[in-house]
Amino acid sequence: MRKLFKNLCLAAALASVVAGSFAFTACGHKHIADDPVRENEVEATCQHGGSYDEVVFCYDCEKELSRTHKTTEKTDHKPAEPIKENEVAASCSSAGSYTEVIKCKDCDTEISRTQKTTEKTQHVYAETLSKDKTGHWYQCENCTDKKDFHEHVPGPAATETTSQICTECEYVISLPVGHIHTPTKVEAVEAGCTTGGNIAYYVCSCGNWYSDENAENEITDHTSVNTLPKGHKWDEGKTTAEGVVYTCSSCKQTKTAKEYVFEAEYTNLKGLKGKGYSNDASGTGLIVRDTDGEIGVEGLSGASNGFFISYFYVRDLTLTFKINSDTAVEDAKLSLRLSGELLETIELTDEEFLVKANGDKLNFDKIVIDEIDTDMSNEVKREFQDFSVTTPVSLVEGENIITLTVNNSKKMVGAIGCTAPLIDCIKVETTAELSWDPILKNLSKWMDE
Repeated sequence: MRKLFKNLCLAAALASVVAGSFAFTACGHKHIADDPVRENEVEATCQHGGSYDEVVFCYDCEKELSRTHKTTEKTDHKPAEPIKENEVAASCSSAGSYTEVIKCKDCDTEISRTQKTTEKTQHVYAETLSKDKTGHWYQCENCTDKKDFHEHVPGPAATETTSQICTECEYVISLPVGHIHTPTKVEAVEAGCTTGGNIAYYVCSCGNWYSDENAENEITDHTSVNTLPKGHKWDEGKTTAEGVVYTCSSCKQTKTAKEYVFEAEYTNLKGLKGKGYSNDASGTGLIVRDTDGEIGVEGLSGASNGFFISYFYVRDLTLTFKINSDTAVEDAKLSLRLSGELLETIELTDEEFLVKANGDKLNFDKIVIDEIDTDMSNEVKREFQDFSVTTPVSLVEGENIITLTVNNSKKMVGAIGCTAPLIDCIKVETTAELSWDPILKNLSKWMDE
């Protein structure tokens, strides 16, 4: 009997192989495969694939019949809301444009970049008529377009004391016949560098001003004859012991501009947290001593005070210079003294490395730092260089804020997720007297060396 039971169980086991979806236990129970279920599921993203265990249980006894580990492909990027870049506003005379950029809302990868245009805007016509001797019209406030141009509608003929005027716009068509204008020419005076001039015009004994000797075109706005000062035309400057002396090629006036150096290591570093190749740093830990550099002594890499700022490889990390000026100027020149490490060449645009003065963005040509020694064991970095900001800097009387901000996600090496330079100092050339309060204690650990 036992032998018979054993044979039946063996037969049942062989039948399960044939049946596919059925399985038998040694005691003869027939497993019925339920629908597969997923366990240990890891959801796929646009950065990496997912995985799960496909498990089949018996429909009746819930015994696990099989377990298969499976993987899933990475998902597509999920488009975020479109953003606009390089937007040029439309006007009534020209269409506008912008670049529509769509990025992945999960990983910030750019999915598409499409150039689009916007239609011209509607003309905005003035509510009052414009006029000249040809007629009158409604002038667009934003361009030269005219609407409803009409020739003048003459009113009653001029008398000895009254003019003939247009009945629609009140333009003076002809002056009273009782007065004969005898205009006297006022000669033109050329504007100087700092003094205004005037165009030639004519003044009648009656007090009216005209642009022509026949007294046909009256100048009602007497200030319109004035011309603005031309401004100085400064040469490239000559460096002297007192500073850079500039001479105006027009009036030969001179001005002397001094160059002020503001060291990055003396700024307020409290609260700043940076990232390095193998370690992070914060506060005064961002300060690096140039090889053979000392306080006030340039190092082998050319750091002007013997020290510079590194570890700035964090997006939105900002270095702030607070500078006082004794007067307001609009033509100060700013330059950045920078170097690099880790990569053979570092390139940064004025969008990727933001420079601002009192909140206003400043422009500069692309910064290119090349021939960098990437050997981390070599303490001599690429020699520091001066990079000029092309935008003239406006300084206010009193405190001025100049900021340098890392504004990119250009990966460098290792875990460093953005590109930044080594920062030595900034230089400001201006005719104003500048000062600041350097935080000298930032270098306290080197002061006794």
